Amino acid sequence: MKRETLKLRAIGIDTYHENVAYLHRSCEIYRVEGFQALSKIEISTDGKHILAVLNVVDDDSIVNAGELGLSQQAFKQLQVKEGCSVQVAHAEPPKSMGAVRRKINGERLSAEDFSAISNDIAESRYSKMEMAAFLVASGQTGLDRDEILYLTRSMLESGEK
Repeated sequence: MKRETLKLRAIGIDTYHENVAYLHRSCEIYRVEGFQALSKIEISTDGKHILAVLNVVDDDSIVNAGELGLSQQAFKQLQVKEGCSVQVAHAEPPKSMGAVRRKINGERLSAEDFSAISNDIAESRYSKMEMAAFLVASGQTGLDRDEILYLTRSMLESGEK
């Protein structure tokens, strides 16, 4: 997977616990890599990486063609200085999305499935749309007594105490 380099820019937008990246439509990487708005990208530098939902902009005052903007949440999570070089690539979906798809199909999930989902959510690997898919699937197909226990335990184990 080829990773291109862009200059990092902090964007003063509060996206409330969601990592959001901003890329200019005229950016060569946007065209060459085939990125699309609202897709997930992986951003990395110096051994650190995060996943973010991509927003495409046309306004140079937000980001220039050689820059990648990050929302306050994403910038804080990446823990690097503004202006550093970052690489971007298409993100792999979280492995636990397979469990979400199984739940959508009405299958019962294991304690390990709920643990993987909760950990991925806590580590900002899920977009709001992916979290909504999990919630809708759980509501539509229901959770049995054991699944409620597994979900509750996994939330306790993955969250702050």
